Amino acid sequence: MPLYLIVEPDLIQESMDLLNRFGSPTAARAKLVNRTINWLIQSNAWAKLDMLHVLAAPNGTALLQNWKQNAYNLTVNGTITPEVDRGATSDASTGFYSTGYDPSALPPGLLMQQNSAHIGAFVSAVSANTGWDIGAVGNRAKVRGSSTPTGGISTTSAVAGVAATGPERISSIRRDGANNLLFQNGRQVATAPNASAGLCGAIEYFRANGLAPYSTRQVQLGHAGSAFTDAEAAAFDDIMCQYLRDIGAAV
Repeated sequence: MPLYLIVEPDLIQESMDLLNRFGSPTAARAKLVNRTINWLIQSNAWAKLDMLHVLAAPNGTALLQNWKQNAYNLTVNGTITPEVDRGATSDASTGFYSTGYDPSALPPGLLMQQNSAHIGAFVSAVSANTGWDIGAVGNRAKVRGSSTPTGGISTTSAVAGVAATGPERISSIRRDGANNLLFQNGRQVATAPNASAGLCGAIEYFRANGLAPYSTRQVQLGHAGSAFTDAEAAAFDDIMCQYLRDIGAAV
């Protein structure tokens, strides 16, 4: 086990910046958030993130925050039902979160690149619903925790993973111009020869390309940025699962 997983860290600036936007966090929650961000930094997964939204949040203010930076915070559209420390669910017809994160517009400081990109989501339970849990206008980024999890990045195509039950963590990663990789629970399970076709448009939760069908799954968190290595993908999964366990969410 890496040393950073057993040593309790001091409060760092990245954590203070987030906690100041969190809506009066308890001391226990502040400690958990600080430990999680420290671990993400030490694993190098933090350096790959443009956005990380933890929808399994203690209050509505905390739910909307991008953990990585005070940009790309969520805006509520339509009807969404949050459950404290568990996640959020769309009404399946109007509810989605917009992020303001549009890689195709090449905003300053963008980490995601056409051939170095990832997008992912954690869901509390898979289902047969075919809506995307997180997706982009233009359909060039999306993942869903359907009964057979599926995803794609920098392509309108998608690659299917392996059949799943219960909670699931899905991400699509692109490291070159030729291959679309699907990860489940921090490990690669599938590859498809989907050629890179450009950066994705604005990212939203519960749908892709601004269209139905909407996901009806409870989304625990979502994330996007540049490509994770295998080690970073595994570390991100382990670290965020530990955070969810600590707040009582299903993983």
